[in-house]
This record gives sequence, structure tokens and C-alpha cells, in this order.
Amino acid sequence: MRKMTFRKGSILLITILALIGILFYAIAHEQLRQKTEIVSIGAIESNVGELLAGDIIEQPIVFQQDSLEKANIFFQTYGRVNTGTLVIKISEENTELFATAVDVTTIADNSFYTIEPHLTGVRDKTLIFSITSLDGKSGNAVTVAYGRDNKTPSVHFDGDELNGSISMNLETTKLLWFGTYYWYIFVALLGLLGAYLIYMDYCSKRGINTVGNRIMQISKKYYFLLQQLIERDFKTKYKRSVLGVCWSFLNPLLTMLVQYIVFSTLFRSDIPNYPVYLLIGVLCYSYFTDSIGQCMVSIIGNATLITKVYVPKYIYPLSKALSSGINLLLSLIPLVIVMFLTGVYPKPAFLLLPFGLGCLLMLCLGLGMLLATSMVFFRDTQFLWGVISMLWMYGTPIFYPESIIPEKLMVIYKMNPLYHIIRFCRTILIDGVSPEPKAYLLCLAACAVPFIVGVIVFKKQQDKFILHI
Repeated sequence: MRKMTFRKGSILLITILALIGILFYAIAHEQLRQKTEIVSIGAIESNVGELLAGDIIEQPIVFQQDSLEKANIFFQTYGRVNTGTLVIKISEENTELFATAVDVTTIADNSFYTIEPHLTGVRDKTLIFSITSLDGKSGNAVTVAYGRDNKTPSVHFDGDELNGSISMNLETTKLLWFGTYYWYIFVALLGLLGAYLIYMDYCSKRGINTVGNRIMQISKKYYFLLQQLIERDFKTKYKRSVLGVCWSFLNPLLTMLVQYIVFSTLFRSDIPNYPVYLLIGVLCYSYFTDSIGQCMVSIIGNATLITKVYVPKYIYPLSKALSSGINLLLSLIPLVIVMFLTGVYPKPAFLLLPFGLGCLLMLCLGLGMLLATSMVFFRDTQFLWGVISMLWMYGTPIFYPESIIPEKLMVIYKMNPLYHIIRFCRTILIDGVSPEPKAYLLCLAACAVPFIVGVIVFKKQQDKFILHI
């Protein structure tokens, strides 16, 4: 009966994971297959002069992307309304790929004019952008801006090479290998999982203990205790509180309201839907500090129980992280309310949020176990964490936009695991799309490294806890 149960459970697990994989692809297939890139060419420093009848501008561009969707070319009109016609062409060698006639009266001064060629298969090809004036006259013609660009060939004006490139932005897409081979990777992983489950069943019948079997045994043995600890922690948090669980709703809302009043005047213009942007950061950071703070004191706080009863010591920080997770889930309710009030409605991509929250849980548990170990031997850890957590808050774009971060500091920001997780959640909830595959890998790395380090340190030192608590 036990073997049948295990096999049925294995089949059920494989089936659920298969359904998740199919659902994930259905939601995120566009972001898995391709990535949109904006390529800026030529600084706006000068212009080529009036485009008179017969003048031709030619700009070669070598593409590293797979397709060209749009091109935004920067024009100047000398502050007047001009008349006439321009012809914009894109060609490869002697083959014309795109051509359009532009009524000069539709071109605004000091602004981008957009064309939409929608060209595919352009990777590693040199495309020539040409702008020809059919009837421009002196005092009644537009011009094109150009400037320095070390990565793009120089522009030619009537055959003469200029020191710079046309000022334009290219909206391109790059095909991603992960989307191309998604089903191969997914089936291979399911196959490996199925093979391991078969191996676990084989070893179980012969009394051989495997990692998987040990995890199952420990889970069954201590599930009830873990449940009781989580329930105790949750009830203790709001014991003798008049509002009780309502604080899970009110706390993030009040925090967001205060920060919104303070920072909205500074950053609102730069951040679309600032209330949702802010609240996502507040919720993630609040869980981060709350769960780690509780995990940090989980060992010394249960000293009496640890000295009397043998229980795997990792259960204590795990229960703290999970009980704080319940508060986080409850805090999502005011987030949903704020999203509706600001015009952000549910999209299929919202189903991907558990991945980001799961990574956040792993990050907090890993750091929590590391600090819990440190707390046993060095009581000053809690005071140091207070300072570090404050620095962590200001080092994470919670209430300010990423655009104000200096380029030279971005390397440091990208080493912040919380930065990647919050960014992941914002992409899902605000943009309503799946992040690109790279974002998933960054989130996994951001939580896996602290988690592994925390587990290793905790496991190595746990036998010494009883001597210091």
C-alpha cells in the first residue's frame, strides 16, 4: 500500500509539474522566445544641414539583433513648418527591403519620426538607411541630427563621410535560445525527476536511504510540529492586539502612505503608477526584515525547548520564515486593492508571482539561518543587523526609480539579491508580462547562494548551539 501511495504521489507530482510547465509557456512564451532591445545610435550634437532636392543621406548599421520593428529618426525643422516629400529606404546591398514617403509637414521640430519596417532575419547583416529629399528648397526643408558613435559606421551626406552617425533609436528584438529549446529542456527535466523518483522507490524497497527518502521521512515526522510552531508564532505576533490580524493589512498601507506623501513629489513623474511601484517594494522589504529578524532569534528564543527535546534545529527558523510568509500573503490583499484603484487589473502573468515570492522566502530563510547561527555565538548580531537592514533599504530601489542610480554603481546594485526579486515582481504586476528568462536565473541565483551558504553554516554549527544558548 505504501509503495502504491508513493507511486501515485510520484505520478501526481509529475502531472502537476507538467501542467505548470504548459501553463507557464502559455503565459510567458513571448518573453521566453524573444527580447525587445532599444538601440540608440548617434548622439544629438549637430545636423547635416537642410535636405534640398536630390540630397541623399546614407547610414549603414550592422545589426546584432534578429529583427527590426521600428526606427525613430531625429529631425529638426528650424522652428518652422516646411513642405515637401522625403523618401526613407532600408536596403541590403542592392536589395530594397523597405521604403516609405514622408510628408515633411508631419515632421515636428526636434523630435523623432517613427517608421515601422518590421524586418526579420537581420542579424549580422549591414542595412543601409537612406533619406532622400525629392523637392526640398532652401528655407523650406528639414534636417537630420547626427553625432558621435563609436559602435556605428559614419553617415554619408551626398557621398561625403561625416564624423558621426544619424541620431536614431531602433526598436529591435533578439531571439532567445531558452524559448527555442524550452520543450526539450522541460521534457528532459521531467525525465530526470521521473528517473530519480523511480530510483527512490528502488532504494526504498532495498532499505537504502537516499536524500529524497530522508526528506520525505523528516517531512512526515515533523510536519505536525512545524504546523504548531507556525500557528504559535502567528498567534503570538498579534496577542493582546486590539486590531490583531488587521495589522497585516494596515501596516503596509500606512507605510506606503507615509512614503508616498514624502517621495511622490520627488519621483512620481519618473515612475509610472507610483503607488503600486512603492507598495510592491514596501511589502517585499517588510517581509525581508521581519522574517530575517525573527529567524535570527529563533534558536535563542527556543532555548528551553532545544535543551529538553530533540528536534531538527532548522525547524525553528523555518517556522519563523513561514509564519512571516502568512503575513506577506495577507498583505497582498491591500496591494490588489491599490492596483484596482490605480487601474492595474489582473493579467495572466500574475500567476507567475509565486516564483518571485518563493525566491524571496528562500533568500530570507538562508540569511535567517546564517544570522541565527551568528546570534548564538555573538549576541551583538541583532544590533549589527539593525544597521545593515537600514543600509539595505536605501541600497534597494524601493521608493526611488532605478533611473537615478549612477551607471558606475549599477554593478553594486546588481549584487543585491533583493533588487532582482523586487524587480521581478514589479515586471509581473505593473507591466503585466513575464520577465525575460535571464530574470528568472538572476532570482534563482539571488536566493540560492544565500540559502546554500546559510544551510551549510547552520548545519556545521548546530551541534554547538546547546553549549551557548
